[in-house]
Amino acid sequence: MTDKKELPNLHKVILLLVTSRDKEHVRKTCCDKLNLTAEQTDELIDQAESKIVLAADYDRKALIGEAVIRYDDCYNLARKKQCVRDGIAAEDKKCKLLGLYPESKEAHDAGQEQENNEELEQIRSYLLPLELAKKETPTVELVRLAVIKLQNADKQKHNRLSKEETRLGASKRGKVESGTRHLPAAGGKKLEKKK
Repeated sequence: MTDKKELPNLHKVILLLVTSRDKEHVRKTCCDKLNLTAEQTDELIDQAESKIVLAADYDRKALIGEAVIRYDDCYNLARKKQCVRDGIAAEDKKCKLLGLYPESKEAHDAGQEQENNEELEQIRSYLLPLELAKKETPTVELVRLAVIKLQNADKQKHNRLSKEETRLGASKRGKVESGTRHLPAAGGKKLEKKK
């Protein structure tokens, strides 16, 4: 925990970490300029890093904006020094940060492959409880067996409906008994109609 007199030092360490990004330089500066021991310095650096991570997680857009400004400063400095290579490097990093470059084919393929694998695992998780085959059976074979099972179930349903229609067909035609035809009426009562 930091007490109130260490708070300004914590802010200084945060600034040093953000601007320098070199921990050894930050350690040396803390020991020399802030008159801290190595143990105090390490504790402050740990606290500063955790605050930076929290801030980054909390306000990502602001941090990206700050990074863009830093890259712009690097670019302007490179232009003043007429160092084309450093200017191009700064612009390149800024464009990557902003996602202005198209995704590489390899990265896209790897992402697509991972997505396909996740989808196959999900399909497999649906098929395994049906106990169509052993757990080691490839997913493609499980899908084939599931399709066959669905087709058989559909055929059975079709056959059952055909039998039902045949049975109902005779009753729909009505029975003719001595000139009287029985017709179903609303409410399920039979009405007799003379021919």
